[in-house]
Amino acid sequence: MTASILDLSPDLLTLIFAHCLPGSLINLAATCRRLSEHALSQIWSTIPSFGTLAYTLPRESWVQEVVKELDGITHDTLSFARPIDSSALARFRKYAPYVKIVDDRGPHQARFTISPSAWDNLEDVLPPNCLPNLQSIHKFEILPVMVEPMHIFLCNSLRNLDYEIVPPRLIRWKDPVPDPAKCWITKFFAEFPSFAPMRLVSFEFLGSKPGLLPPATLVHLATIPTLHTLSITLLSDDYPDGVFLFDVSPFASLRTVKIQTNSTPLCAAFLREVRSSFIETLEVDSSEAVTPDDFRALATVIADCPSSHVLKRLTVGFGPHPSERQDQDQVPIPPGVFAILHRLRDLEEVILKRGCYAALDDAALAATVTAWIRIRVAKLCSSGTLRFGVSDAPRVTLSGLAAIKERCQAIETIEIPLANINHAEVDHLLTLKPPRIYEPVIDYMCEGLGLFRTACPLKSLGVGPSVLLKEDITGVAAVLSQWFPWLHKIHYLTELSGPELDILETSDGVPIDPQVEEQQWIWSQVAWSTDVYASIREEEQKWRYWGNLDEAVASWVLIEHSDAAEQA
Repeated sequence: MTASILDLSPDLLTLIFAHCLPGSLINLAATCRRLSEHALSQIWSTIPSFGTLAYTLPRESWVQEVVKELDGITHDTLSFARPIDSSALARFRKYAPYVKIVDDRGPHQARFTISPSAWDNLEDVLPPNCLPNLQSIHKFEILPVMVEPMHIFLCNSLRNLDYEIVPPRLIRWKDPVPDPAKCWITKFFAEFPSFAPMRLVSFEFLGSKPGLLPPATLVHLATIPTLHTLSITLLSDDYPDGVFLFDVSPFASLRTVKIQTNSTPLCAAFLREVRSSFIETLEVDSSEAVTPDDFRALATVIADCPSSHVLKRLTVGFGPHPSERQDQDQVPIPPGVFAILHRLRDLEEVILKRGCYAALDDAALAATVTAWIRIRVAKLCSSGTLRFGVSDAPRVTLSGLAAIKERCQAIETIEIPLANINHAEVDHLLTLKPPRIYEPVIDYMCEGLGLFRTACPLKSLGVGPSVLLKEDITGVAAVLSQWFPWLHKIHYLTELSGPELDILETSDGVPIDPQVEEQQWIWSQVAWSTDVYASIREEEQKWRYWGNLDEAVASWVLIEHSDAAEQA
């Protein structure tokens, strides 16, 4: 006999609900009113939208209809058949304390919206702090009609806000944002200062339009001592006179900062105001084309900020998205300007993702990797547009890559503007004695002969616009296998997937030139050959050390140590 869900233990119910889709849980909650307190707390802890709470109202009070928008998108809308009053909120009051998360992403997407008139009615009858345990809001607005009046549910218990408006390149929002969506969003943020003290840990609002995030809200956020994550869109129309936070130590506890903006100077002015000394992750995405002077100003602010000694991950991008402008050339950043970032001594990851590249020569690359002793990922010439343009800016030669081998003990990925490969240079490099992959060390603790890997741990190399002829594939692979025996991935300009190469178009809709396709294939052959040559040299060195052991240690165990073991 099958047990009723009403008779199951709390632990078993938790397992069942953890594997149920949100829609199934809502159906269960809407049809079964005899569930245990534990079951209800599990079902209602995460809901796909605030509108889901309409299921708690008497069924005869609302009607459902299909609405078709001007763009052809249809959706279900709930309206009230008659005005409701507080007497209709009995079930709402029962279930509201269980709600902790509102999440409409992925499988959590809402199945319907509530009409503006119905929301007006609810705003009149719902009491303040009606969701007393609400902790997180995660919303991804596709259309204005999907926006909900979240100000009705704002409370002091809120800890995490992740609110994003879909980028215009995917679905075009009207400009300006129509009411009531604009009114609701603006009112939601405008009411933040009235909920002091707040204990927000994360505030993320991306894809904003002008006028949606009032400057007063940003000033209020700067005073919240618990705020660790800040992701915002800074628009010049909202800050015509610049950013002024009016606080002794604004954003004192931030750890992660992500900024979208249409003005690089405005972003620099904002970062100059932030006084946190704990920021480990910083991302700047500006839709404005960059100049070397703009980069210098932004880099100076970052290098001089209170968190410069702990910053570990830095990402910057400039100019329009590749799908919005396919002919954008990358702006070369001179070595002297890029060197400002050398002051970030604790960097582990730096990415120039769009609009510019570090125009380094051999000496500048050596200085860069010397300054960043902990660097693991350095993407200094990412090119989503597949265009570098004609420029006499300096590039790193094949010989200059030796600086990575000599100075980087943690590097795993690097993308740099490599010069076109010179056949004579390759021939010269092949005459040099290759470095060792292993160094033998007697390990007294394990009573064995230890082999420590001394080779650079680089695994992925981006060569930027470097052109390589087919006849030089073998020679370049032989050189790289000597310096980077763990290298197994090399790409030209930007990394492309198999499907993208099949249709000759990137995922952003950028056409792939036949020359790009050819160079991608040539450099992939270099990567394959490098891996083969390195494997052969590795085995040769292992057996060479084993064969040359003295008789005194011939019976000892041969132990291979990784870099991690060496550091430990």
